[in-house]
Amino acid sequence: MLISVTSCSEEPFRSEKSLMDEKKFIDVYEEVLVLENYYQTKYGVPSAYKNALDGSCHKVFTKHQVSKKDFEKSFDYYAHRPEKLKSINEQVIARLNKKKL
Repeated sequence: MLISVTSCSEEPFRSEKSLMDEKKFIDVYEEVLVLENYYQTKYGVPSAYKNALDGSCHKVFTKHQVSKKDFEKSFDYYAHRPEKLKSINEQVIARLNKKKL
């Protein structure tokens, strides 16, 4: 899958300049989740839609002026903070509910 959690210590995150702030991360993460859901629903098997999803996510990253690597580092950072990631997920769900997707 596009999003993977790696087992890193928290130390490297402290000096990372490429980490997205929470607001920007939520904006990008929301769009990525919607894309993943769309392709999963339409094609079912990740191998059938991986390239299309990667291309669509690349457009999202370009729109928000971040790289895939920056997004993945930021995801890992928040994933190492379960309460923070839970809060982020709740915010994304609330935003999507307002949009009635």
